Amino acid sequence: MLRTHGGYAGWSDNQLLDMPYARLLQAAEVAIDEMSRVERNQLVNAAFVGYQMAASQGALKSGMSFSKYLASLGLADKPAEGTLTREREAAAATAARVAELFNAGPVRKETE
Repeated sequence: MLRTHGGYAGWSDNQLLDMPYARLLQAAEVAIDEMSRVERNQLVNAAFVGYQMAASQGALKSGMSFSKYLASLGLADKPAEGTLTREREAAAATAARVAELFNAGPVRKETE
């Protein structure tokens, strides 16, 4: 994971052994995330070529966009865990605040 050709991505064995365990885990996580990002980008690029080929041959359903094509391949970006719940809670809090502000003020008809 951190190993590259002939070393550890510029880190010597002594540097890795002297590193605190928590920091080593952080470095490994960053390396894994970067590898995953690169691999996903390669898959998306390959899917784009496939999409273009299928579209040029008329093999796609009408109205099939590239984002739908990616979703059908399982490569579409998925919302983070709990994002929808957080957005609902934020919307409910905003609605409650607006209702409170609306109900706090006196009601009067404005005339010019």
